[in-house]
Amino acid sequence: MSKIFPWRAVLRKNSPQGLTLLESFFAVAILGAVIAILFLSFSAGELSQAASSVKLELQAQARRLSDWIGNDARQAVSWEIADAGNSPDSAHIKFRQVVGWDTVANNYLLSTNYVEYAYDSGQGSVTRKILDPGGGVIQSWNFDYVVQPPFYTRDPANNPVALNSSDLLTSRRLITTIVLQKTIRGGLSTGFSMSNEVKIRNE
Repeated sequence: MSKIFPWRAVLRKNSPQGLTLLESFFAVAILGAVIAILFLSFSAGELSQAASSVKLELQAQARRLSDWIGNDARQAVSWEIADAGNSPDSAHIKFRQVVGWDTVANNYLLSTNYVEYAYDSGQGSVTRKILDPGGGVIQSWNFDYVVQPPFYTRDPANNPVALNSSDLLTSRRLITTIVLQKTIRGGLSTGFSMSNEVKIRNE
């Protein structure tokens, strides 16, 4: 047959041999390694992008909450925040804001409504409420991902301590430390924290 079709013999002679089993194994292993590296690189990039996005979200929320507390507290008087009836502690403040000055009695005029901030460790949140004189909620805002009580003041040695009436009346300083943390995925999380100190109005 090869004499009749001599070109078939030439084709068989010049045709490359197939891959051996060992060569096939190495080829598959190398291909798998390349795919794994590409997948890990993509996953790492995606995770990094997600972490950056969450970090920016937490930064914005921490600043917003800190600014609100600071702006509200600047319109208060220390004895109002420190009033035992308003239950001041590291997880809670409640007070009426100054709305004017009584020229007859020579003292501050306070709003009839209250501003309240309450930290809920179970929910991991701080809630800001505007309350009427009877305690009814007029407005409410919620801030999530908070992982520790935010309210502090300074003791006579000027050290930060958990908010309490005695030290607040002495220092007239309200310190807010906002610590936020949010899970990205797979148990990984990122966080952000910031502190702000406000001098409360004198009596």
